[in-house]
Amino acid sequence: MCNGALALKRFIQICDRADVFMSQEEADDSYKSGYFFLQCYARLAKAAIEENRCLYRLKPKFHYFAHMLRMIRWYRWNPKKFDLFQAEDFMGKIKECVNTCHRSTASSTFIFRYLRFLQHRWQKNR
Repeated sequence: MCNGALALKRFIQICDRADVFMSQEEADDSYKSGYFFLQCYARLAKAAIEENRCLYRLKPKFHYFAHMLRMIRWYRWNPKKFDLFQAEDFMGKIKECVNTCHRSTASSTFIFRYLRFLQHRWQKNR
């Protein structure tokens, strides 16, 4: 498990450092690290299934991750520069805010809160 986590950490570090298009060495290293992570995770999932434990579920995001690794290998593009990592985080924050609102007034309350947030952010950055 530790080796898989370290491989994922290495993949993320390479993507953080790399430019929009990776060098051949960066692309190869990120592909190997990402693929090793997927192999480790699959082994853990297999072991959990054999022990009848509900751990390490294989999710559709892993399938996408495998395709993304192939694209890195073929085209050397950095997924951190093209993918929507920030958008997923933003949607999580939106959901968190909406969940704190009452169901009957969620849409209007959320819009009011979001506009107040933008106003505060605008004034802070001026």
